[in-house]
Amino acid sequence: MPGAKRRPLKLGFLLVTVSLVAGCVGGSGVPVITPSAALVSPGQALKFRARGARGHRVWFVNGMLEGSLTTGTITNHGLFTAPSVVDPASFHSPLHVSVVVNGAPSLSVPVSVFVPGNFMPGTVSSTANPLVASYTIAVPEGASVQVQCGPDTNYGRTTWSQPAPDAGGAVTILVAGMRSSSIYHMRAVVQLEDGTQALDADHVFTTGAVPANRLPAITVSQFADLAPHSGIELFSLVYPGTGNQLTAVATDLSGNVIWYYDMGPGEWPFPITESRIIQ
Repeated sequence: MPGAKRRPLKLGFLLVTVSLVAGCVGGSGVPVITPSAALVSPGQALKFRARGARGHRVWFVNGMLEGSLTTGTITNHGLFTAPSVVDPASFHSPLHVSVVVNGAPSLSVPVSVFVPGNFMPGTVSSTANPLVASYTIAVPEGASVQVQCGPDTNYGRTTWSQPAPDAGGAVTILVAGMRSSSIYHMRAVVQLEDGTQALDADHVFTTGAVPANRLPAITVSQFADLAPHSGIELFSLVYPGTGNQLTAVATDLSGNVIWYYDMGPGEWPFPITESRIIQ
């Protein structure tokens, strides 16, 4: 008799398990498109996928089966190709890609077209460090971004290159190396997948002030018979007393602080190896 009682209990456990697994696999049957948004160049191709449902797929662009030359086309495998020529009236209006799987429609996802010479300009904002700016701009799939910066529109300095995210989108670059309480000009240079460039509008940024009691006392000796060099100086400063002075500092060759980092307890400014004791 004890053995007879175990069998229905075991069978019931297996039935519940199978029911839960079947429910997870089936889901709601509503297809979900990935990526959930995209930014592409004119004529650029991008693969979309429908997840969460199985069966025959029918793709649409702006509600039109397989799209059109003016809205972009999409195959029954989800390969979208942006229009080669974009209507100026819709430069900043996204297209919408959707799919129907076995009669179940998805929500549409926006697809924007990045048109060189007529795209949304980037934005420049301040950060917690008064000598560092944050530059954000949306760029298409396969592109990369650099930011030019200088005291005027000749710029003169360029940041590192940052790639666009998958399917395109916003790229943020921190711009540093600027003196305090100074006006700077900066603009993004977008390197597109086909090798061409697009230039953002010029942006003006004013750096903040560093409290005088935090600045180190730096004296620069320049020799007339030596040719000037480029570059910066990195300092790891040690103060014999206490206070809120800067410890990890970068200066230009005239001794102006152009970057600093506030160290936390127990932190050390590695890999800055040059240490100076400030009296």
